Amino acid sequence: MRFLPVRRVPQAAVVVSLVVVAALGTAGFAHFDKSVNLSVDGKTSAVHLFGGGNVSDVLANQDITVGPHDVIAPDLSTPINDGQKVVVRYGRLLTVTVDGQTKKYWTTSTTVDGALSDLGIRADSAKLSVSRSQPLGRAGLAMSVTTPKDVTVAVDGRTLTARTTSATVAELLAELRVTMGAKDRVTPALSTPITKSAFKVAVARVTQKSITATETVAFATQR
Repeated sequence: MRFLPVRRVPQAAVVVSLVVVAALGTAGFAHFDKSVNLSVDGKTSAVHLFGGGNVSDVLANQDITVGPHDVIAPDLSTPINDGQKVVVRYGRLLTVTVDGQTKKYWTTSTTVDGALSDLGIRADSAKLSVSRSQPLGRAGLAMSVTTPKDVTVAVDGRTLTARTTSATVAELLAELRVTMGAKDRVTPALSTPITKSAFKVAVARVTQKSITATETVAFATQR
């Protein structure tokens, strides 16, 4: 009986082969794992996307739904590269009434002051119904802006002049400390909005008095 010689494979070669395979596997995994810097309304987080994909895939993986008034950069169809930055800014509906005139705007600002600035609404010296620093949530906000106006008030024989942000005649009289009696009359009415400069108000004092008079009445005497 003849014995065939056994060929021995050096252990070093086996170890090298395993190391090469492991290295290739790690490199392949790293190739498909892409790190993404995701910013949503200014809040940044690091997320990962496995395999090929685009911006839309990143948002879908994070359960982020966007609408027509939201801003996404880069575009949803942009392929993702490792280290990619993706920015999402949600749109907010802002309803603004300026001196009685109401308009609706869409903005991606997260504060009232930022929204007014972005929309070009000049309100530097105006009176706002909300704080300028108030956060602007995704639900939106309704607010009013009253700009300064020059007004005159004729009362008690005097003419008062003022530059005011009062919204109505009633607010203006309160600002000027003009008190109204129960019978006094004001033109225009107290509820009238002040929507422009050169606005004029007149207050008429009405005094009611009871007067008792004694009169002699002539009468004929019948016999």
